[in-house]
Amino acid sequence: MIDVETRVLTEGDAAAYWNLRLEALEQEPQSFAESAEEHRATPIELAAARLRQADGSFVLGAFLSGELVGMAGFFREKHLKARHKGKIWGVYVRVNYRRQGIGRALFSALLEKVKTLPGLEQVDLTVSARQVAAKTLYRSLGFETFGVERAALKIGDQYFDEEYMVLRLR
Repeated sequence: MIDVETRVLTEGDAAAYWNLRLEALEQEPQSFAESAEEHRATPIELAAARLRQADGSFVLGAFLSGELVGMAGFFREKHLKARHKGKIWGVYVRVNYRRQGIGRALFSALLEKVKTLPGLEQVDLTVSARQVAAKTLYRSLGFETFGVERAALKIGDQYFDEEYMVLRLR
């Protein structure tokens, strides 16, 4: 396992975050609802605003030698009846840094952080049914599949299923 630094991204990380997000959308289009074209139309200032949020939402970054190589976002449901839930989104580790423990380090740090949030009882995520390595990691951390959406995403003429997973904290 390599020495990876994980921390919450700030607006000072906006350009690196924007670029890594674009790379994720280009490299793994079946894993994200947003397209690379849609992202390119989004200014970096909007990424900075997203990283400024102080409502319990955050994006965690994984750094090696100061370079952002992975990310995972979290947001807490805003409606009172759903505040016991949070959602992980936008998970990505650069291809040439995979299978080195970075994803596990990133997810472990994220889960440590969310477990401190008062009243949070479960964390949900969605993963492309074809992402075997990601699903294996999530299961090893206690996530369970609770449903599959067939043809959740369509890219050209090809459909992609998504699995819904949950980790019960309490």
